[in-house]
Amino acid sequence: MKRKKGGFTLVELIVVIVIILVLAAVLVPSLLRYVSKAKNASAISECSEVLQASARTAADLASEGTLTSQILNDSRPIILQQANVSGSFNTEIEFEEDDATILAFEYLSGNNLHVVYDINHDPRIYVDEEGSATLTRMNTFIKQASDYITDLKKDNPNLNSLDRLKLIENAAKNGGLLSVTERQKKGTPYEKNDLYWHPYYIGSVGQENPPMVLFANTAAETHGGWSAKLIYVDGKVYQAPDKSNINIAGWGTGNSPVYDYNSLQTWLEDNKYTEVK
Repeated sequence: MKRKKGGFTLVELIVVIVIILVLAAVLVPSLLRYVSKAKNASAISECSEVLQASARTAADLASEGTLTSQILNDSRPIILQQANVSGSFNTEIEFEEDDATILAFEYLSGNNLHVVYDINHDPRIYVDEEGSATLTRMNTFIKQASDYITDLKKDNPNLNSLDRLKLIENAAKNGGLLSVTERQKKGTPYEKNDLYWHPYYIGSVGQENPPMVLFANTAAETHGGWSAKLIYVDGKVYQAPDKSNINIAGWGTGNSPVYDYNSLQTWLEDNKYTEVK
């Protein structure tokens, strides 16, 4: 009896499917590793460009006799432009005061990888896989608040003040406030508490890019009395002393001493906040 032409038998189809599955099981992991390595290489290359731009800026400031931590770190947006990258700094730039050598900083690449430069690490530039997911979420959350201000200013170019509760309400409506992770509160008195990050801008909203920080308390939709049990700034988390309900309302307004990142660091020290390691 002749076999009919133009089709596969059930057995042949099963064999083909099995072969495809076996090939997929072999090739997909290799492909994923290749893609991961390519992304890591791209992120490290970006960080290298940022390092070079940072070193040039620090050297220029040193030659002018104006190199300070505040001036160098206020120059970070310019450094990113010079490096021609699409990422952002996660921390301040640390440097050696004697010769302006760049010592350390953390960078979020354009493809959302957390890259660390540390002169004492081998290799000096590396991707921190563990910290990437958390930092990406935090930076996306901060960007959401910044974009909200930018959109408001497009409609009102003369906007010079904004109730910070609007930032919190906007975040609550668009995905909700961000939960504080177990890692972020590990070792603090709040390990067993459900805490949520709230966006807060410092200084005047009329600035081109108002400095943005996050503060955490137990409120999931409102400001929670503006109580700051934890504060997130420049990639670092700080905890209030002894579960204190420290109020931050009014930062950057009137006679408040907190109007930029530098004055915030002084405020954290004065109020005995400590960094969560």
